Formats: sequence, structure tokens, C-alpha cells
Amino acid sequence: MTPDLAPIEAFIASHHPFSELPPESLRELAHAVQILYRTAGDHGDFLDPDKPRLYIIRKGAIELKSSDGKLIDRLGPGASFGFPYLLTGEISGNQIIATEDILVYAVPASTFHALRHRHPAFERYFTQALAARFRLRNDDSAYRAVQRISEVMTRQLVAIEADAAIKDAAILMTEKRVSSVLVTEGDRLVGIVTDRDLRARVLAVSGDPGEAISTIMTVQPVSATRDMFVHEAGLLMLQHNVHHLPVLDGERPIGVMSASDLLRVRNTDPLYLVSKIAKSKTLKELKAHASQTQRLLFELIRADLTAENIAQIFTGINDALTRRLIELAQGDLGEAPADFCWLSFGSQARMEQHAGSDQDNALVYLPAGPEADIESTKAYFLKLATFVCQGLDQCGFPLCLGDIMAKNPKWCLSFDQWVQAFDGWIEQPSRKGLMHSSIFYDIRGIAGDTHLSSRLQSQVLARARKRDIFLALMTKNALSRKTPLGFFKQFAVTRSGQNEATLDLKHFGLSLITDIARVYALSAALPETATPARLRACAAAGVLNQDDANNLLDAFEFICHLRLRNQLDQLEAGQQPDNMLDPKVLSSLQRNHLKAVFRLIDRAQRGLEQRFSRGLV
Repeated sequence: MTPDLAPIEAFIASHHPFSELPPESLRELAHAVQILYRTAGDHGDFLDPDKPRLYIIRKGAIELKSSDGKLIDRLGPGASFGFPYLLTGEISGNQIIATEDILVYAVPASTFHALRHRHPAFERYFTQALAARFRLRNDDSAYRAVQRISEVMTRQLVAIEADAAIKDAAILMTEKRVSSVLVTEGDRLVGIVTDRDLRARVLAVSGDPGEAISTIMTVQPVSATRDMFVHEAGLLMLQHNVHHLPVLDGERPIGVMSASDLLRVRNTDPLYLVSKIAKSKTLKELKAHASQTQRLLFELIRADLTAENIAQIFTGINDALTRRLIELAQGDLGEAPADFCWLSFGSQARMEQHAGSDQDNALVYLPAGPEADIESTKAYFLKLATFVCQGLDQCGFPLCLGDIMAKNPKWCLSFDQWVQAFDGWIEQPSRKGLMHSSIFYDIRGIAGDTHLSSRLQSQVLARARKRDIFLALMTKNALSRKTPLGFFKQFAVTRSGQNEATLDLKHFGLSLITDIARVYALSAALPETATPARLRACAAAGVLNQDDANNLLDAFEFICHLRLRNQLDQLEAGQQPDNMLDPKVLSSLQRNHLKAVFRLIDRAQRGLEQRFSRGLV
């Protein structure tokens, strides 16, 4: 090695992800770099599409700004930039400005691509960095989406000891003009009490205000960390149907993030829409609010949140619509004659819904007792389900063409009937039963007594993991579709019809990963339903190699991102968004990346076959 290259290699080797490269690759990288100098204030030619390069800052600092001057990020020695264009071929319109004299190492695109193709961990680092950068777009919605909780939360900590009286907590909340109080033992959070708790658990039941506040608090409340993004806090509230999040610095509570805090940030926030849905008094009002979901989807895609987050938000809105429709139905029908739970299946259960997603739902109930009128109980729930399913259809979530909905008597069953149905699919799996299994094993309770959903899922998972033949047939079902790669690894597009010359990113991309994750999760009786969560849980449980899980996670996010960007283009053109993508609209880099992703899925399918097929495939 020449003396001039020694310090270059030493510096690069001291920063992640380059530190993970083997010595020969580090040497290759050091030989390829070009050293550039820029003075403070220089915009340079860093983002020139005719000279795409990866840049590594050696000395100095830069600011990454949007096209209208908003600060996105600051980067210093050891940080890399320029990789989004190298990975996507999309020109972002962002600006790079040197805030002081800088020295950078410029890595040619050919060297960058050679290294990432040889070293999966190196590629994964930049793919994940790209996903993070998606959150830092150049419009107001993106800026607000990436604000930290600590910037917008209620700054005053209002807390009370667990042995204090309920009336003292009420006085404190009144004096501080807050709608919640944290309950602590020393510096440790043990619970939370809201004004709603005071009404429902004290006033409405003539409770004793002299009792300890710990008797009415919510124990181990859902909480957030101070560094969490605002949109992530919103997701927690949506998923757990809460309006207050204690904010922790380590284990120490420092404040509360309320729904009103989020609404101050942005009145078109998903929580604002959900709050309007929850207050709707008629189906007509619900339809009006639901009509805003497409505009919201448009804004979320433009803000470039991760595809996983966008799907969770969109699904959260459907959950809220479902809960409110159930409440409206019960306003007409009266209280339910038995405990029940509204079940979601498929994409809604996985929190992976997007524009155009249809309904897959059901209902489970517990008959009140042996003397209960079984027929009248089921009749009540079928009336409720018909109202809800038709209401969802009018709110933009179409009826299921396969009639897998709670309004179908086949899918409005008692708990024992559901257990019997799952037992039949597991013990004597048929083609139709396997089709149901691919939907019904993605299960999540939406409303009502959700512990019924958890209990049903637990029993089903315990049975499924013990049946090798069932897992083998589920594997065969999962491998019935292949990625759209033809001879010579070219895209195999549809040949005729309305979607001629397009790729179906859902059925021949995302669904393949979903099917793989489902079989692995079933084999270990893992309760997670979302595909990314399943892959992470499978890796943690040791049933899936960590590198394979990471690769599938990256592949899932990449295909989701392509689908969302395509849907954004369709929305901007006034078209109905769908899952069909014309590969000709992709850059050559994107096409090559998508082919690599499909090859990765092919390998994962072969691994699934070897693990579970038992010679049936």
C-alpha cells in the first residue's frame, strides 16, 4: 500500500459500515476514492446525476436541505451522503451545502455497487439508511412527521404518588389544567389516570374519592420515549386506542404526549381524522370523514414515511371506522346479548392495508349460558355485522368478493365453533381449507372483548405447530406463485388485458414474502401478525436466519416503497391507485434492484421448501 492510501483506508475502516468490510474490499475502496475539497458555503456538484457517487466526509460538515431551504440533516466526519440517488435513480431536489471547509472522499458508483453486491450487510446498511431518509422529505408534512416527541409534548410533568388520594389527583389535575396525571413510586412510572378514568371509575359508580389513586389507575400504560418521532407516537395511540402517552427518559417519566398535542402539530394528522370518526353520529358523517383517507394517503406518501408506517396508519383508520360502526349499530340494536369480538383477517390483521384494500373480517362470541337462545344471539350479531360491513363498503373498504365477512353466517360463530373450524383445517387440510388458512391465520381483534381473539389465536397456534403435514401443505400453498422473473432473469409482465405489460407488486411480490413469514411464524407458534414483525420475531426465535430475515425485511420495504410511489403517481394523474407497475417507468438502477429482490425471494422460497415441504412440493 502506498503511504498516501494508508490514512484513507485507516479512516474509512474506523466508520460503520465500512468497518465491516474485509481488508481486500477496504483496499479496493481506498484505491478508488477521489479526494475533493470544498470551501464553506459551497453547494458543490455533489448531487450531479451525470456523476453519481457516494461521498464520505473526512473533515468539516455539511447541511442537507430541501429544495425550498428547510434543514433536513447535518452531517460530519465519517458520515456518508449521495447514496439515495445511487440506490433509486430518483433526483430528490435536495441541496448539499458545506457549512465549513470540507474534505470528502468520493467513491465511484461502480465501486459502490460492486461492494454492495458482494457484501449483504454493507448493502443492508444503506438500504436502511435510505428508508430513514425517506422520512426527511422537503415539505411541511414530512417536517412535522419527523419532529421528536420532546419538541411537541406537554412539557410540564404532572405526577402523583401511588398512595395519594383520588381527590388529591383530581385537585392537582384541575390546578394544572391537564387531562391526565402520571402515577409514580419514587422516580418510577407505575400508572396513569385520565379525566375519563375519574368519570367512569369514580363519579359514575359513586366511588370513594378518599381511596388511593392506585385503585383506579391504568397499570403499565403504553408509553413512548422522548426521542420517538411524532408519527410513531401517533401510531401507538392508533394501535392501542389511547389518547395519552407517558413519555420516558430511560425509565424516568418526563411528561405526557396527548392527542391534542398531536393535533396542534397538524390538524390533518391521522389522529385528527380518527377523532372525527369517533365523534360521528351518523353513517353519512362517517362517509364524509372516510372520504379524506385518500387525500391523507397522498400526503403520507409524499412525506415518505416508511411503507410499514403508512400501512399501519391506513389500517388504524379502518379500525377506527369499524369500532364506530359497531357503536352506531348497537345504538339501534341495543347492547349485545353476549360477549363478542370483531375479528380482522388478512391485510387488516397484519396492519398492511393500502388504497383499494377490501374487507376480510369475522365475529366470535361467547353464548351467555346453556339456557341462552342461540338463534336469537346469532341473529343479533348478524344484524350488527351486516350494518358494519355495508358501512365499511360505503366508507371505501369494498365488500370481499369471496364473502369472507362477519355478515356471512359461516363466519359469525361462537368461540367453540371457531375452534372446531380451525381444528378441521389443521387436522384434515383441504384446498379450500388452506385458502382459508392463508387468510385466517392472520388474525387480530378490533373491537369488543379482544381477549377472545388472543385466546382463539393461542389455541390455534398451539395446534398448528404440532402438525408437520399441515405446515408442509401450507408451504406448498405458499409456493404456488413465483416471482415475475422469466428466462434470462427478465421481468415476466402480464401479456394481455387491462394491465398488460405490468407487474403485480402485491400478488407476485409482497404476498410471497407474507406467505413465507406466515409459515415460519406458525412453525414456532409466534403470535405476531404483521409481516415485518413476524420476520423479526422469527429471527429472534431462531427459526429464521438473521441475515435472511433482514434481507426479506429490506425486500418487503423496497417493494412497498415502489408500490406507494406508483400509487402517488396514479393519484396525481387522477387515476384509481392499484398494485400494477409498469417496469419501464423505473430507472435502470431500480429495475436492477427489483430483479435482485425477486431473486432473493426465489431463494427464500427454496429455503422454505427445503425446511417444511416433506416432499409434497
